[in-house]
Amino acid sequence: MLDITVRCADKTRFISGRFSPAGAAPAGAEYPLVVAIHGGTYTADYFDIEGCSLMARAAALGLPIFAVNRPGYRDSLPKEKTDGSIHSNAEILNDALSELWELHGQKARGIFLIGHSIGAAIAIRMAALPKSWPLLGLSISGVGLREPDPVLAQWKSLPPDDVIEIPPQHKDALMYGCAGSFFPDVQRAAHRADHPMPRRELLDIAFEWSRLLDESAPNVAVPVHYRQPEFDNLWVVNESEVRSFAERFVKAPAVDARVMKGAGHCIDFHRLGAAFQLEQIAFALGCSVRIGKV
Repeated sequence: MLDITVRCADKTRFISGRFSPAGAAPAGAEYPLVVAIHGGTYTADYFDIEGCSLMARAAALGLPIFAVNRPGYRDSLPKEKTDGSIHSNAEILNDALSELWELHGQKARGIFLIGHSIGAAIAIRMAALPKSWPLLGLSISGVGLREPDPVLAQWKSLPPDDVIEIPPQHKDALMYGCAGSFFPDVQRAAHRADHPMPRRELLDIAFEWSRLLDESAPNVAVPVHYRQPEFDNLWVVNESEVRSFAERFVKAPAVDARVMKGAGHCIDFHRLGAAFQLEQIAFALGCSVRIGKV
């Protein structure tokens, strides 16, 4: 794994992250460059926790993968130089990924986005906006149509600080499903990825997301993989909600959407995490095949 930085066209804005290049023999002759986008209160390390690492799983299959630190996280563009909104996150990432594609695209067919939680909202927005690199598809999880009223009330009561830090014990109660659905040692290890969250992105996902989704989803023209965990404490989850969410992607050539039974908000850290990540990788490989082209 390499720590790299990619820059926007203006050379002043930048994104850091962890990168694993393509192996000598990728799992498929046609393969994607995977870009993984973390949610709020986590860094790129979310995708590289021991025992449930998406990066390790992709690398084992020889697939290149870049896990970003979004603006305001770790050593990426400081929060003081961005408004922290979902839209600005999407614009900055779309811009910076042009350099990633130029330097590391190599023989990949295009870029495949994997987004979790607020990272999923950003991935949807990225897919809807103009970009200079080829987008193959996206896989999203931990984002829905609406948050439960008690959660919204909790966000409204937060102090007016620039960043929000959720204590580990309270964070665990939000991010995980019922006892037995995850391994406690993985839950403990995952705190390595903890990071304060810019307040603006929390307000956006809580109170502006309905508008942003309605603006963005109809303009996504690539295949979409969507899994919403059954025990997600941050969203209203049922089959009807998932179906209604999926129906918004009217231009997507394919939408694979369902409730992920037996998992909480951070599916990756649950016992079903391996199955979930392999689904995402398989979907990404499928999006990389261009029928009639070699």
